[in-house]
Amino acid sequence: MRRLQISLLEFNYHPEVLRSFCKISEGLDIDLHIYTRARIWKYVHLYEDDKELPDNIKLKLLVDNSLAKFISNNLNQINGSDILIFNTLASDFSTFLRFQFKPNTVLRIHNSNAYFGTLMEYFSLKLDPLYLWKDFSHFVRNTIYRRLEFNRRKFVENIDYFAFTTEEIRQYALEKFELKSENTVVLPFSFITEKSKSGKVETADKIITCGIIGRVDKRNRDYQEVVEAVKKYVKEDSKTLKLILLGSAAGKYGNSIVQQLKQLQGPRFILEYFETYIDQDTFNNKINELDYIIVPVVQKTRYTVYTEYYGLTKISGSINDIITFRKPGIVKDFYPLDQKLESICFRYHDAQSLYEAMLSWSDRMKLDELDVDEALSEYKLDSVRLFYNRQFKKIMGEE
Repeated sequence: MRRLQISLLEFNYHPEVLRSFCKISEGLDIDLHIYTRARIWKYVHLYEDDKELPDNIKLKLLVDNSLAKFISNNLNQINGSDILIFNTLASDFSTFLRFQFKPNTVLRIHNSNAYFGTLMEYFSLKLDPLYLWKDFSHFVRNTIYRRLEFNRRKFVENIDYFAFTTEEIRQYALEKFELKSENTVVLPFSFITEKSKSGKVETADKIITCGIIGRVDKRNRDYQEVVEAVKKYVKEDSKTLKLILLGSAAGKYGNSIVQQLKQLQGPRFILEYFETYIDQDTFNNKINELDYIIVPVVQKTRYTVYTEYYGLTKISGSINDIITFRKPGIVKDFYPLDQKLESICFRYHDAQSLYEAMLSWSDRMKLDELDVDEALSEYKLDSVRLFYNRQFKKIMGEE
């Protein structure tokens, strides 16, 4: 039986999603042909060199900026595929509109409002001199000169299937933008392997260690609520709480948050943070120290000039971290989770309820009662591979 031929294009900025797709594809009965930029591939960090590529994965790299020429030179091979996946497409719509693609086309959606909504509906105005200048620049360079929105909408009209990262985000798009269910699939990029760490390294029994993953940036996470919750926690006669900020805490906002947290250090609270990039080995070691992850994600965020909503129109990377690293999470209550994930997450609404969550999980017995492995069983790599196979069959009209 002929193996399914899949071409995947990634020319923008998601090496972590590309890495995930490669790992999932290793165990599938498909031939995966990857077309990407050399500068993106070097951050995939999955294979030491091309000789380590699995037999079913082929790689072609764009080393200069002539994207149109690169696509033209590889068009026959791309059109020989059964499925063509645009892993990320944030620009160059006019370039891709020049070509006639024959396979079933799939566009992975990272920001639903930007791709299915309009500027009139979702333009996010910020009354800040820097943002006003950036927005003005966007409208001049992209909207008017490059016709970005026009070309994106025209490109989207030619796509056969749209791939969302979670079922919750897919359902929201179906209802909000009246998409056809038969033209949508879910392609998650979170999974756990046998090598994934479950549990944590041993630390002093009187210390509970939690972490927040990602750059200290108020555009994505509300760290001020964390500060206020810690202020309440240090007044309690409970176990020492250690907080690790696993992301750069540089910049004015990052420095402000760090200084506020440092002032709270004492018998009940320890802070660990980084001012620069964290190398992978250090990151992995720190992850293994954690008892749980805090996800202080904001509900409303921005993609270029569009308003997006975490959990509804885009995924939070911190939710992926809960899955990948097999850790319980304290998560903002507005964020939709599936039932299994819900069972290992403590929900909070504000600083008071975050403090209450921290206090509750200062009891290690409550953490030990959580069956993380059972809750995440559907995210085992073999299960995710089976799920991908079903989605590919749907795309090929076989189910």
